[in-house]
Amino acid sequence: MHIRVLGSAAGGGLPQWNCACAHCNAARSKAQSRRLQASLAVSADGERWLIANATPDIRHQILAFEKLAPQPPRRSPISAVVLSDANIDHAFGLLELRQADRLSIYSTETVRDVLLAGCSALRPFAKPPHSWHIIGDSPVHVNDASGLPVGLRVRGIDVGGLTPQYDGGRDVAGAAAGILINDGAHRLLYAPCVGAMTDPLRRELALADAVFLDGTFWAEHELSVQALGTRTSRQMGHLPISGDGGTLSAAVGLGGKHRYYTHVNNTNPVIDPGSDAARAVRDAGWIIAEDGLAFSLSKEAGSAAGGRR
Repeated sequence: MHIRVLGSAAGGGLPQWNCACAHCNAARSKAQSRRLQASLAVSADGERWLIANATPDIRHQILAFEKLAPQPPRRSPISAVVLSDANIDHAFGLLELRQADRLSIYSTETVRDVLLAGCSALRPFAKPPHSWHIIGDSPVHVNDASGLPVGLRVRGIDVGGLTPQYDGGRDVAGAAAGILINDGAHRLLYAPCVGAMTDPLRRELALADAVFLDGTFWAEHELSVQALGTRTSRQMGHLPISGDGGTLSAAVGLGGKHRYYTHVNNTNPVIDPGSDAARAVRDAGWIIAEDGLAFSLSKEAGSAAGGRR
């Protein structure tokens, strides 16, 4: 299984267009790395790719990764898209893909219904020649645009979470899902929006060879402390990394060799590798994902070392 981080930031990216916080200003001055909105590219063969979350940055993400470059005359190696939730920053990149001849999309039923009700421009993706597949507890085979198997299976697991604010921020089943991707030999868990440390999430954290976990906020009251908002981390559908019930303590001893936090908000101190928060994450055996991180899970060796390229 081949894995590439297309983006690692929460909604708005880093820097965010309307934010002058310390991290955004550092990214503007290039004192810190810039980040696109969180997304993964996954492939069983290195040729046909599944995109986990189609962000508004997807055009830039495709340009930055040569494996996603189109082939003549207009044939894309992007075979399918799987969505973890219906947030704008995770799904509205589909509009950039509207010229695809055929596209397979995978999500929970709730995510599909919220997106199609909230944006009429997305409704053609639920009609032929496109196809929209519902995922849940049972694995679903991923197919490319021509209907051929890609060598991956996906399913969704319960991670709590809320529907987006444009849908009222409802606490309903399937509002967010952890995406489990399996190539028959290895398991990848992609969970950028975690509202609760559920039993299915704990189980999959223990079994996965590679994990990308919700790293949106470091602390519960991060936004209000920085005078950048009033809602808490949990009110926005994200468990914080630190504190009682935070993911860092809840996931002790869980996760495979490759353990990453992603979907990092511009307010999160872990962005600065010299911060106490970043050191705490490293000491616990986790890494803050960065754009361009790429690695393969080898059938022979079990896994290969991660790295940027």
